Amino acid sequence: MKLSSPSDQSQIRLFFESVWAPFLAGGLIILFLIAGRIIMDAWIEKSHEPTLQAGPPLKEIKQRVSDVLVAHEVQWKEISNPAGSLQHWEVKIPADLPESDLYVSLQGGLFDIGAEVIYSHHDPRSGQLRLNLGWADSCLLVLQLVPAAYKRRAGHIAILIDDFGDRCDTFTKSFLDLDADITISIIPGLSHSREMANQAFLQGCEFVMHLPMEPLNGDYPDYGYTLITEMSQKQVEEIFEKSMRNLPQAAGVNNHMGSKVTSDRRIMGYLMNAIKPKNLYFLDSRTTAASVAYDVALFTGLRCAKRDVFLDTDSEKQAIRRKLIELAQKAEDKGTGIGIGHCYRNTLEVLREEIPELQKQGFQFIHLSQAVR
Repeated sequence: MKLSSPSDQSQIRLFFESVWAPFLAGGLIILFLIAGRIIMDAWIEKSHEPTLQAGPPLKEIKQRVSDVLVAHEVQWKEISNPAGSLQHWEVKIPADLPESDLYVSLQGGLFDIGAEVIYSHHDPRSGQLRLNLGWADSCLLVLQLVPAAYKRRAGHIAILIDDFGDRCDTFTKSFLDLDADITISIIPGLSHSREMANQAFLQGCEFVMHLPMEPLNGDYPDYGYTLITEMSQKQVEEIFEKSMRNLPQAAGVNNHMGSKVTSDRRIMGYLMNAIKPKNLYFLDSRTTAASVAYDVALFTGLRCAKRDVFLDTDSEKQAIRRKLIELAQKAEDKGTGIGIGHCYRNTLEVLREEIPELQKQGFQFIHLSQAVR
């Protein structure tokens, strides 16, 4: 190793003693400070970068998509994909389901679990829509939406059978055994009202209070449960409360007769205000075209509906069958149809014969509570 000579040492000493030495030293210090600040800022920025969160696993995405498809009554199947390892589902879109409705539901369902539709492509020639599902840049499941000719359903039919309460025997119980969801109405205060209500409740058959109301002709049996137009608000409330004590398990209320009372806005207002705290629904049987019962119930904020078809005004079997077909057509046109029949033997026999046929056509029978809005 070669040591510096005395002359070299002298030159170094002279440099540090010169006027330029402080400036050079200061410059070096400044450069070191700047470099240190740059390194520190870079480290701080890196440490504060948002960490990309991993999205949900494929299993969770598949479950959420399945829930949405089931809710929309959509058919699907897994198909092989020779081009890669991604899972592909072929989803058949029913003719009565707008593609946009399903897309919005899928996007909303995926968003709830931190996933999304990350890519979509519509083929105008085939009409098919491809959706890539996943999160960020990760596609985990591909849906191929294929238009189909079938409809999810022909319509919903809600049937109410009126006038139970005066008997509870094999015949009346036969309505509860029909292979479809129906609703029955029970007149309060009759000899077998409570017994029939208990039987319906035990068998899971929905029932409503069939509240007697004054008709236009004035001919009605008054045994303490009938609303009449001359009543005060207190009297209406007392009648309703007494009926509720007799039928506490009722899911709703509809009128028995009532062509006079249901066209009286004052009395209907009293009744609907009495019903509302009980969280029951109201069906306007429409025994008169002048009825305001539905309008008042709607204004009061009750869940309510109106009857579409009387099934057995003519109690002959062929007439009942024609009315049932009319009800099915209304259900197909509107989505839901509400029919009222009575505790007649011919009505029971027609329902036994026709319900399976209508079910084969895609009609679904529902309880009245599912038809009110």
